[in-house]
Parts: sequence; structure tokens; C-alpha cells
Amino acid sequence: MAKYFNNNLKHIRNILNISQQEIADKIKVDRSSISRWEKGEIDTPLEAALNIADFFKVKYEFFFGQDLTKITKEQLQKYLKD
Repeated sequence: MAKYFNNNLKHIRNILNISQQEIADKIKVDRSSISRWEKGEIDTPLEAALNIADFFKVKYEFFFGQDLTKITKEQLQKYLKD
């Protein structure tokens, strides 16, 4: 899929202490799918990416527009409040 999605998803999920299983349950996929998407082993289907963005209450572009792997929890919290 897009260049940044897998690493951004993993980083944001980790700094917010959200498990792969929590996301998988919410968007109705297997936990192993989340793992494989984060590792870049398989492409994330568009519908799943949209559901993940909805899970985090952000726009779809949030995960795709830039490298977020250096963002801190504090920076992320400010962004999510906007």
C-alpha cells in the first residue's frame, strides 16, 4: 500500500498501548492480519485502512502522508485533540 502505513500503524499503536487484537476485534479481522500489515508482508486492503483510521478517530491520510515513527505520545495526543 502506501509508503508509511505499516510503520506508522505499528508505532502509533505501540505508543498508545493498543494491542493488535484490540484493533483486529474492532475492525473484524484476524490479529495475524494486523501483524502482517505492520510487517509489510501483505498490503492492507483499502477498507481495512479506512476502518483503522476510524478506530483511531483520524483522517485516512494520517497514516499515509508522512513518517510518524518519531512522534511522541505527547505530540500524538495534541494531534488527536485537534
